[in-house]
This record gives sequence, structure tokens and C-alpha cells, in this order.
Amino acid sequence: MFLEMIKALLLIFVAEMGDKTQILAMAFATQFKMNRVLLGIGIGSLLNHGFAIVLGSMLIKYIPVETIQIIAGLAFVAFSLWTLKSDDFEESDDASLKFGPTVTVAIAFFLGELGDKTQLTAVTLAIDASYPMMILAGTVLGMIITGAIGILIGKKLGDRIPEFAIKIMASSIFMGFGLQKLYETLPKSVLKTIYVLPFLILIGSIMAIMLYILFAKRREGILSDYSIKSKILHDYYEHIQKDLECLCDVCDGKCNRVSEGIEGDIAIKVEEQLNRLTEIRIRSMKKDRYNIFSVEQVLDSLIDTIWVIDHVKDNDRLSYAQQIRRELERTIIKTVCLEYNDIGSYVKFIEKENKDLAKTIHKLYRLRMSLEERVINLGSQANNMYLIDTANGYIMIDTGLKDHYRKFCHALSNHHIALEEISYVFITHAHKNHVGFLKEILDETQAKVILHPLTVKQLSKGENSYEGGFSSFFAYFIYGIKRYISRGSHKFDVIKDSNRYIIVSENDQGDLYELSDIRVIDLPGHTKDSMGLIIEEEILFCGDAVVNRLGGKERIVHWIESIIDYKRSWDKMSQNNFTSIYPTHGKPFSKEELIKGKKKLNNVKIRVS
Repeated sequence: MFLEMIKALLLIFVAEMGDKTQILAMAFATQFKMNRVLLGIGIGSLLNHGFAIVLGSMLIKYIPVETIQIIAGLAFVAFSLWTLKSDDFEESDDASLKFGPTVTVAIAFFLGELGDKTQLTAVTLAIDASYPMMILAGTVLGMIITGAIGILIGKKLGDRIPEFAIKIMASSIFMGFGLQKLYETLPKSVLKTIYVLPFLILIGSIMAIMLYILFAKRREGILSDYSIKSKILHDYYEHIQKDLECLCDVCDGKCNRVSEGIEGDIAIKVEEQLNRLTEIRIRSMKKDRYNIFSVEQVLDSLIDTIWVIDHVKDNDRLSYAQQIRRELERTIIKTVCLEYNDIGSYVKFIEKENKDLAKTIHKLYRLRMSLEERVINLGSQANNMYLIDTANGYIMIDTGLKDHYRKFCHALSNHHIALEEISYVFITHAHKNHVGFLKEILDETQAKVILHPLTVKQLSKGENSYEGGFSSFFAYFIYGIKRYISRGSHKFDVIKDSNRYIIVSENDQGDLYELSDIRVIDLPGHTKDSMGLIIEEEILFCGDAVVNRLGGKERIVHWIESIIDYKRSWDKMSQNNFTSIYPTHGKPFSKEELIKGKKKLNNVKIRVS
């Protein structure tokens, strides 16, 4: 029984060494993980040889082998073009990887081996075999072993050849096999210049365009996902190696001397420091000295580590990072999270040991995120209520209508944010859908209010301004209906809590010096007190200076007090330094879209009710 399997294994092994399928395995190895390629080879070979052994020649009887080979040839040509895609498909979960690495490899090997000598070998061996399934096991195992050898060679090549060259090499291999199969199997009546030349011109043109895109992106320095992750990992290991050198408060500079003279890759240095950290921790525990490490420095290194784990998401390349994470956990919480999934579940794990520490970790992690990722919308696009996490606490942009307060608190709870964590409320202008539950926020928190001098006056009155008019007939018509059904009231709770105010304007930033990377600009027009908040020179929270309703086709707000001031504010926004605009009403959009829409302002006519 086993002799039959070994015989089949050896025959397939000899037949496939140096054959096209082994070279295909090498090509796939430059793109996908080894385990996925091997699994794909196994599945493809199992199906292929299984058909051969179980059904014998039935498949070839109903589907001519030439047709199968033509399909395989076209598939390889498609693989060649796909490989040249500007998006690197290494381990990507992107939708562009429609079938996934394993299925893709399986399809390639299934088609590639249909009618090939290995399939015919499997058929021949199965005819006289006492145990056909052992023949199947032997042939599949032989394919996997030869593929594994090809993969090991491919991986070695992949480590030494630039990713750009790998793409071209893999694409050339697929294209070569594809054209060879088509040449060998297509009827001679088709292999005429009149048919072949247009096909080659078409394929050549597509390849030329894709290569041009690759070269252009390379010149512009646009990195693939694989390259970006490699750079993240390299930078992380260099940084963490330095951090690990002096994590303890009592090292007296000895840590630097430990790392001197260490040869080899940066990972060796990291492992050396990690071993030293473990040794110091164990010694400190024996002496009952748990405060030997600087908690602040350990947390900084821990956040760096889980940030990298979240953004690389490749277990094969994160073994050191995971080891570092567990060792850092032992130094501050005396236990480890065996399996890290995401920051949410990780914070819950830490909460079981230390709630305050969990809160700190969550805060520090969020501050490593981009500003865009730190913006939370607790309202809806009809009336956005933004919350931004900063080093100075949460900043809230306006409050919604008074009736929205409970909904806001519920949304806050869903994000695991306490009401008391709101440190500042920025008021873009004093309209009831922007200051509706400001009084409740002030009653329940210690938050300070950043506002315009004219907003102070409006808050003390508790009512919208009625100056100006409507920018469109549609807005005029809708307001008329609301007024008819008695929904046109513009009053809100009076607020006179001046000791909580930070009064600012574009020319007087007041006490905003206590907040970093924040500045206000005056944006009058919608109202006299309208202003915007620019954070980190990246995002402008503009209130109603701009809206984004009706599917993004409308940028002009419905109510305008002064069209002259409104146009000037659009000019000012166009000239200021930021990239994205977050309006109170509608989706965020880019500054470029704002600039394109400026022409619409020339057609605005104010309709007074």
C-alpha cells in the first residue's frame, strides 16, 4: 500500500523537478505566503489528479484536451497581466483579490495540470493500482514537495531581488507559459498573422500601459502595501531597540554598553535587549522590586508595538513584535494577553487587571491615530456632532438640537467615552441646532466653551438672529411650510456662564495657547458670529459656512445674513492651509471641491421672507 504511494511520489517528483509547475510555484512564492501557496498546490493537484484517478479519461472524453489547454493558456496570460497591477497583492484582503491567494493558486495548478504528463501519469498508475487513493496521496504529495522546493528558491530570490523586479519576473513567467500553451494547442488555422498580430498588439499594449503605471508610481515614490509594511517594521525595530535599552530606572547607562558590538541584523539587537529586559524583570521580582521599570516608557513602547501589530497584520513577520508585547505586559500588569486581536478586545483584557491602565492605553493608542481616524461623528449627516480626541481631552464641535441630547449620550456610551471626558466645546455659531443642548453639557461636565465674542451675546438672548434671507427658492419654500405648521421657532436655552468661556476670534486667539495645533478663523456670512476651527492644519470644522447636502452637489448654506461676507469667507477658506472640510450638515469633502464650487456663489440671490 505504502509502496504504491512512494512509487507515485517519486515518479511525480522526478517529472516535476524543473518543470513549469515548479517555476509557477516560485513565481507565486514571490507574491503570497508559503503556507497559502502550498495549500493551493495541494488543492489544485488533489482536484486535478482526483479527476484523473476517479474519472479516468472521462473529463478528456467530454472536453477535448486542446480546449482545456487553451483555457489554461488564457488563464496564464490573465495571471501575467494581473501580476503587473499597480496594487501589490501580497497578503492583501482587498477586494481586488477576488478569489484569495489559496484559490488563485489552486485554479492555476488545476488548469495547468489538465492533460499534462503528471495527470496522465496518475491515470496510468491508478489503472493497475490496488489502492487508488494511495496513488492520489502520492501524486499530490509529490506535487507539494516539488512546489515547496520551488517556493524556498522563490523566497530566497524574493529576499534579494527588489519587489519591482519580482513583479516583472513573475509576470514574464506567466506570460511565457500562457503563450506557449496557446501556440501548442490552438489550431493552425487560427495561428495566422492576421489573428496572432492583433492579439499580440493588444496584450503588448496592455502590458506597456501597466508597466508605465508601475514605473510612474515608482518615480513618484508610491510604495506598495508590502513595501509600506516592510518600512513600518524596519522603523519600528530600530526604534524599539533604542527604547528597550533604557526601560529601567536603575540601569545607570549600562544598557548602552550591552548593545555595543552586537553584530548582524537589527532583529538580533532587539532580541538581545529583550532577553536583557526579561532577565532584569525576573531579578526584580525575586527582590520584590516591581517599580524598577519606568511605567511611562514601558507604555510608550507597548503602544508602539500594538500599533505596529494592528497596521502590519502579518503574523509571520510579527513574531518579534508579539514577543516584545508580551514581555512589556509582564513588566506592568504581571500577566500577558496570549492572543492579540484588536485594540478593543485588548483594552477589555487590560480592564480586568487595571481599569485606569486600560483607559490610559486606549487614550495613548488613539493619539497615535491620524486626525481623521480620531474624529467621531455622534450625530447624523443631517446634523453632525463631531468629537475629536486630542492630548488635551475631547473637543466637541457644536451641540445638536436640545431633543438630541439623549441620543448623543447613548452614542457616547457606545464609544466607551464618559461625558466628563469632554474638555472643550467649540461653537461655530449660535443657532439652535448648534447650541441646543450646550446647557446640559455645561451642567454635566467641566468643559470650557470656545466661542466668538458675538456668540456670547446670542447665547444670552437664547434666540437665532433673523437678519438675512434664503439662498434658494427651495429653502424659502421649505421654511414657509415649517412656519405654517408652527415649526419655525428658533429659540434655545439662555446661557450666561461666562466663567467657562474662552472668547476668541481670528485676530485674537485668546487662551487657545493652552491647546496645541489649533486655530480659529472668522467665517461670517451665514451669521455674523460664524467661525471655523482648523486642527493640525489638516481639517477645517466650518459649521454652516459650507454644507454638503443633496448628494454633494450643493455646498451653499440655505440661510445667509450677508452674501458679501459669505463670498469672502469662501475665498478665505480656499486660501487657508488644510486638506478636508467637515461641515455640520453633510459628508466631509476636500478643499479642492470647495474651490471648484465657488462659481455657484455668483448665481445666489437672497430671498427675504
